[in-house]
Amino acid sequence: MIRRSILCVLLIIYSLSIFSQQKDLFFLPIDSDPNKSLTYEQVMRLSHDISKRYPDNVIFTFLGLSEQNDTIPALIIFKDKANNPIEVAKQKKSTLMIQAGIHAGEPDGIDAGFMLIRTLLSDKNKMDLLNNVTIIFIPTFNIDGLKLLSPYHRINQNGPELQGWRANAMNLNLNRDYLKASSVEMKNWLQFYYYWHPDLFIDCHTTDGADYQYVMTFDMQLPIFMSNNFNNFFKTNFIPYFTNEMDKKGFLSTQYVAFRNWFSPESGLATSLYSPILSHSYPLLNNRPALLLETHMLKPYKQRVLATHQALLIILQWMNDNKHLLQNILSKEDEYSLSSAIPNMLFPIEYKLADHKSKKILKGYEFHKVISPVTGLSYYTYDNTKPIDVTLDFWDSIEVKTNAILPYGYILGPEWKHLMEILKLHQVSFFTFTKEMKIKVQYYFLTNLEYNNSIFEGTFSPIFSFQLRDTLIDFPRGSFFIPINQKSWKSIVYLLEPESPVGFMKMGSFNSMFERKEYGEIYVLDTLAQSMLKDKNIAAAFEEKKVKDPDFAKDAWAQLMWFYDNSPWKDQRRLTIPVFKVKDEVSYQQIMKR
Repeated sequence: MIRRSILCVLLIIYSLSIFSQQKDLFFLPIDSDPNKSLTYEQVMRLSHDISKRYPDNVIFTFLGLSEQNDTIPALIIFKDKANNPIEVAKQKKSTLMIQAGIHAGEPDGIDAGFMLIRTLLSDKNKMDLLNNVTIIFIPTFNIDGLKLLSPYHRINQNGPELQGWRANAMNLNLNRDYLKASSVEMKNWLQFYYYWHPDLFIDCHTTDGADYQYVMTFDMQLPIFMSNNFNNFFKTNFIPYFTNEMDKKGFLSTQYVAFRNWFSPESGLATSLYSPILSHSYPLLNNRPALLLETHMLKPYKQRVLATHQALLIILQWMNDNKHLLQNILSKEDEYSLSSAIPNMLFPIEYKLADHKSKKILKGYEFHKVISPVTGLSYYTYDNTKPIDVTLDFWDSIEVKTNAILPYGYILGPEWKHLMEILKLHQVSFFTFTKEMKIKVQYYFLTNLEYNNSIFEGTFSPIFSFQLRDTLIDFPRGSFFIPINQKSWKSIVYLLEPESPVGFMKMGSFNSMFERKEYGEIYVLDTLAQSMLKDKNIAAAFEEKKVKDPDFAKDAWAQLMWFYDNSPWKDQRRLTIPVFKVKDEVSYQQIMKR
């Protein structure tokens, strides 16, 4: 018994000694105050100091500038001079990109990332985790948001003392900008990302939502368009390993907790749907896995940071131990992806929850429904002194809502060159017509168009129905052709397909094309209408429209514009989406022989 007590004391002394040695390397505010996080100025100064003190293992670099012209920092942590993509490839190492602070009010990953660097530099055995891996750490992506420190930015969150703002200086949520790249920050990020093209990407966040026992939740998207080999491996190997290791270290973890109906645990749990505008979904367009870390917002700040630090260590350990396995899976996925870019094949571009459900145990707390005395709304409260295991329905599967039929390629007119710059950022290849060409194409003609009253990331999204039509078009010199058969084909489809929920069409890039620019005076249009009604087909179509659309039947001006839009005077382009699809091989070969 005495020997055991002595041994315990010695272990505690040893642990404190190691922790003290780590802190001697460099100091973090959280070391002395568990509710403090790094400011932007501290991040920049610390990054500079570490790189100066440890030049053989750390390089301080940057992605570019923010909207407010401040530097977005990055650190490369490496061994054996593997501090650039060429040397990494030469040594056949893997790359891990860790991002923090895209939502600057959720700084857990900022402190955890620097803790990881400190852990590696202070322990030779831990430094050996870089034998097969080079780390790219973006400590704070949304730096303009981080500079707006306040204790009042995260009402749902338990610390730290000060938090940054969720959005950038233009009030754009950068974690909705990965495809449209409308912010300076994202344009710089994309160039940096493709310079490194990391094998695994991690984005560090903090949740909102319900209260439960887990300190760490996570999400790893495995959409249908990835191969079965890829999806099965990460589902049955990587995710269970990560969860088990986190639990062993004392950080209870589970898949991201999302109720089927917002705020209602009684509605059951639902898996998340794929959307490439998000950080942990975008890399899959390039055949690379990504992991979202979401610490639970009501846990103490330091506990959340330590959980994130431990998660990063676990993933680094796994990558170091499984370098060959990971690289083999990624290589096969690249081959599979290219083999899937076949014209006339179906590509799942929009998903929905399937009806299939299972049961899942949620380690939560007792919850009760209450009625607000102020508004009368009902909501749930949680008692974190009473942990419970509750079995909930779990909608665990997704299915395809919309398929796109892959063309041989897409054509855009030269007036859309600003969108081609976005495609370039996504590593898309294309060429321009050197002369006018008459090409048979398919296009979307809108049969109904309206706009959502709510604004999303600075845009109003069109709601529309359509007909697909074939036609011959004279495309002017300078028009762009984007072939589907290339490595970045999934980005092309998601951006250019009009039915894509996150493409140029739904993000409002073509809204100017749908505005009415010409109209007629009432006395002119009425004369036109009387003349057109002499045609029996026109008269029948007009009466049918009034029967099917009661609002139209009551709107005299809409009726006159109906005649205008069905006459030769109409705007020939107004209801045409300016993305044209080359669907047949003859037209494709005609273009390629340009």
